Amino acid sequence: MPSLGDVEMRHGRKSKAKTFTGYKRHIARVAEGGLIAGALVLAANRPEHEATTSLLEDVRRHGTLTGLDIDRGYLGSPEVGTLHHAGVVVRCKPWPSRNNGHLTKEDFKLDLEHKTVTCPNGVVAPVRGKHRTARFPADRCDSCPLRANCTSSAPGKGRTVTVHELEDLLIELREAKKTSQGRAGLRERVGVEHGLARVEAVQGRKARYKGERKNTLDLRRCAAVTNLQAADRFYTQRLKAAA
Repeated sequence: MPSLGDVEMRHGRKSKAKTFTGYKRHIARVAEGGLIAGALVLAANRPEHEATTSLLEDVRRHGTLTGLDIDRGYLGSPEVGTLHHAGVVVRCKPWPSRNNGHLTKEDFKLDLEHKTVTCPNGVVAPVRGKHRTARFPADRCDSCPLRANCTSSAPGKGRTVTVHELEDLLIELREAKKTSQGRAGLRERVGVEHGLARVEAVQGRKARYKGERKNTLDLRRCAAVTNLQAADRFYTQRLKAAA
């Protein structure tokens, strides 16, 4: 516990090297107009996706959700998968595929319809179990010429590939990132960063109160101020254009 005066305060990380203590701001911003429709404060150690349900409830009070531009930290929310399967366009940077220098999942062919995974050497393995894992036969892996580049497991153990429950969405996100149109779409989320910067200009960098509830109320107050500022800029521009 980092503070005896605020029992809800926690340590958090922005990266492996950069840490902070306190709370995280979360906002939902309307793409057209830039108004903030939802805001929430959570302790610094709580994952981003825990804010998703509350933010979406705030957004739905103002209309129908047709698109979702999010940080990949929010991909862990079940709400994202539900919206994707309902036809809502989800745009987000995909999680990078890493395997300590060996072949990654992206080097394998995933057939989600037939629940199979094909390795770069042409061996096919079915996806089974509640963890949706494809296990390649150990004897095929031991004799495979690509083994050294594929896995560091001991001889007698085959390569495994786990298929995420939202793998179809992750594939779409990876493919979108490879195209100029997809990368342009990803830049739409920059508006959220601008919204957070405007809120910080009003609220400051330090939490003013103790606990998530009071700090959420303060964040929503500051978000309302930034919305009024945005409305003022909009109407000022309209008046100048009409003059």
